[in-house]
Amino acid sequence: MQEITPKLEQIALKVVALEAGDVPAMGELLNALDELSKKIDGFASPLPGMIVQGLHGYVERLILNEESDLELLGESVGALQDVWREVQSDANYMGDYLDLLRRLDGGEIVEEVPDESQTVGTWKTKPETEEGVLSDEDAMIMRDFSMEAIENLEKIELSLMDLAQNPDSTDIINDIFRPFHTIKGVSGFLTLNRINRLSHCTENLLDSARKGDFTLGEEHTDIILEAVDMLKEMIYHIQSALISQDRNLEGDTIIEPMIAKIEGALTGAIAPAKPLRLGEILVESGYLSPEDLKKGLEIQKQRPSEKIGKILVDEKLVQPRQVTAALNSQKKAPKAADLQVKVDTIKLDSLIDLTGELVISQSMLKQNEVIRSANDPRLYQNINHLSKIVSDLQKTAMFMRMIPIKNTFQKMVRLVRDLARSSGKKVDLEMNGEDTEIDRNVVEELYEPLVHMVRNAVDHGLEIPGERLSAGKPEHGRVGLRAYHKGSNIMIEIQDDGRGLNKSRILEKAVAGGLASSAVALSDEQIFDFIFHPGFSTASQVTDVSGRGVGMDVVRKRIEKLKGQVSIRSEPGKGAVFTIALPLTLAIIEGMVVRVGNERYILPTLAIVETVRPQRANCFTVAGKGEMIKFRGELIPLARLTHLFGVEGQFQDPWDGLVVAVEHKGRKLGLFLDELLGKEEVVIKSLGETFRQVKGISGGAILGDGRIGLILDMEGVFELGATQKESGKGMI
Repeated sequence: MQEITPKLEQIALKVVALEAGDVPAMGELLNALDELSKKIDGFASPLPGMIVQGLHGYVERLILNEESDLELLGESVGALQDVWREVQSDANYMGDYLDLLRRLDGGEIVEEVPDESQTVGTWKTKPETEEGVLSDEDAMIMRDFSMEAIENLEKIELSLMDLAQNPDSTDIINDIFRPFHTIKGVSGFLTLNRINRLSHCTENLLDSARKGDFTLGEEHTDIILEAVDMLKEMIYHIQSALISQDRNLEGDTIIEPMIAKIEGALTGAIAPAKPLRLGEILVESGYLSPEDLKKGLEIQKQRPSEKIGKILVDEKLVQPRQVTAALNSQKKAPKAADLQVKVDTIKLDSLIDLTGELVISQSMLKQNEVIRSANDPRLYQNINHLSKIVSDLQKTAMFMRMIPIKNTFQKMVRLVRDLARSSGKKVDLEMNGEDTEIDRNVVEELYEPLVHMVRNAVDHGLEIPGERLSAGKPEHGRVGLRAYHKGSNIMIEIQDDGRGLNKSRILEKAVAGGLASSAVALSDEQIFDFIFHPGFSTASQVTDVSGRGVGMDVVRKRIEKLKGQVSIRSEPGKGAVFTIALPLTLAIIEGMVVRVGNERYILPTLAIVETVRPQRANCFTVAGKGEMIKFRGELIPLARLTHLFGVEGQFQDPWDGLVVAVEHKGRKLGLFLDELLGKEEVVIKSLGETFRQVKGISGGAILGDGRIGLILDMEGVFELGATQKESGKGMI
């Protein structure tokens, strides 16, 4: 049962980020529903399995374009989360969800399958093909092709975004042309006829633009992006078919309408944008007046062998640097090719693990009593040299798994472009710090929360053009993505210049939902924190983008799973800033090693506010709140690690030991401990399934002296602290 709630959260996040026509994402959603069905199969109540079955069938019909209502998905996942909570409390709400089951199944109630050998529901699986199954060698070639093709198509998408800023750049057109040419050639060799035809037709469109027959405009970009999506759909089907041994590798995608659209663009059915000439660019930039341009063109008629730029400079109508800037805008400098070697990620992760073990062994060797008591300068020199090599090796190994966040950021370009079109808004996306590097595993987990937050910024944050003009703002709204390092963490900001969060509306909804009391004064941070509560939404209407109330709680939990935090700043009428703080890597954590009795614990430095030795006069017992200490003018709860984890400490009174003030989700807590042993970077070790659910502990680490230190999980520690307060333990 404990594994079902996280799986539901994962499914909810996938539904929030789902877009119409995104077949690969729908396939991932089907896989997640398959995994969920196995976990709930055989459970006493049939209702969760029936809703999962209905969702599965509905997503299949979405893929086949037999359904189109994404709102029903969001409603159904929210209902499934509610049902699961009720099921765990032994409540029976079958009647309340019959209408939902009917709508999911197209009007008919989903029936259970009595055969226990089958999974929940009457899900259809593709039969294994009896003939035409690929050999292992052919399957490997197909697998390699599909991986390479997806990489090439993603590069094409990014290059198309660059082309929108430089439509005349032959270098960018070549960057788009080459991947299509590769896909066309290899697919022809593998007799993937539909992929070959579509990529060849798109290649012809690009070749005509490359030859100067016309300039690629926004309409052409839309067509090429459609072709990319269709190619992705067929290639993802190849990957699925290889697993199911379905001989129909390319699926049932119909490419003829797409080919007709591309050929229409080639024959001029779409009016191409007229390319700007050098003189026009100078006029638009304000460097040259239309009258001076006309004068320069008249001179060029008398000196036809000279270029207009030289004439304008000779006549002192513009400056040379202005002509250079205009020429640069016409043609983008070619990018240098990166020299890379592809490495299996399993091998890379293994290298990271072995390097971590080496660091632990080296630290244990250095602190060995025999080594420390030896009086041999040369031995110390060799050990210090070894330490430097191990440290450099560790950094190199970690950097090998670090990748720029640029690719993740640039995927938002198309997302914002599509959202702006569907919502009728004008949006500019600004990105800073794209070269900031982060652990590959963190980047993979970060993508979906980032998608949801950007969607919210465009849908909820930014106003429509008319509202912005009335408010004295530019017609174009701005969404900013920024990444930077701060200490041992990476900070990611999602900012918009829209209407900002409606504090009074959030508080009103929180009070109505029983989350807050109107009699208690709350800070802005505490009020904004309500939007992360499950099912919380202030949207007046649900759109196909957001407003279902199943998103922000999942976003926060995903960030916290990465040992990170998310905070909010907002100003009415000026916008909002969501800040995500994440560790650079999931393999190593920087923390403060502390001692409680004979035990060692590691506090993540991200959560530490300050360490104090409280005076006796600043320690209190408050009725109904337990032990409190006065910290910088405010009373904060005191939690004893001795009581939280059942260990025996050295000191009984807070003024004899130390108190570390920690912060989590805007709340503060004082942790009473015996001693600080120092700051240290430790290699995170899993405690395994047996101790996975131990509250307050997120993992372990082997310290330099060979002892085990437990890494504290702030979410669990705060929950345990609240339990301690209610039980009245540790009263002064």
